[in-house]
Amino acid sequence: MTRTKELRYSLNTLFDDQPEWFAFETIPHLLAWLGNPRPPMRFLVTDATEATSRLIVTWSTRALRARLPDLDDLVARLVAGRSVQVEQVPQYGACGLAGVVLAAVLHRRVVALRPWSPPDLLFDTTAGAMRGVEVAGRSKGGFSALRTAADEKRPGLVSEPNVAEAWLSLWCRTPPTSLLLKVRP
Repeated sequence: MTRTKELRYSLNTLFDDQPEWFAFETIPHLLAWLGNPRPPMRFLVTDATEATSRLIVTWSTRALRARLPDLDDLVARLVAGRSVQVEQVPQYGACGLAGVVLAAVLHRRVVALRPWSPPDLLFDTTAGAMRGVEVAGRSKGGFSALRTAADEKRPGLVSEPNVAEAWLSLWCRTPPTSLLLKVRP
C-alpha cells in the first residue's frame, strides 16, 4: 500500500511566494469559492502519474486581515453574490490555489498573466519559450469534472507555438479535488 504524501502550505505566505497583487486579488475569491472555510483546507492532488498527495492549506485569519483589512466584507459580498466579480469567483479562487501549487510544488513565481490565451499564469515570459500554468475551477463533479476540463484545455496548450512548458492546474470545490498535469514538453 502506498502512503499518500502530505504537502502543507500556509496561505499567509502567498504574499511572499507570489507577487503581492496576486495574493490580494485571489485570496478573497478563494475563500469565497470554498464557502469561507476555517483552516485547514484539504485537497487531494493527483498528478500526471496518478500519484496522489494531500495538500493541506492553513492560514491565520488575523494575519490575512492585517494584509487585507476588508477581507471579511469582500468574502461576505462574494458569497452573497453582491459583487460584479461574482461570476469570476471559481476562476479567481482556482487561480489562488494554482499560485499555492506553483509555490509549494513547482517552486515557481507568477511573473505575468495571459488572460486571453493559454496558459493563464506565466512563470517565464521568454519570447517563443513561455512557461506557465492554465487554470480551471469547477464547483462540483470531482475528478471526473477535472478530467473533462483537462480534455477541453489540453489542445489549446499543445497547439500554442510560443509555449515551451505548460501545466494544467485544475480544482474542484465539491469534493475538494485537484489535478496537476504537465502538458508540455
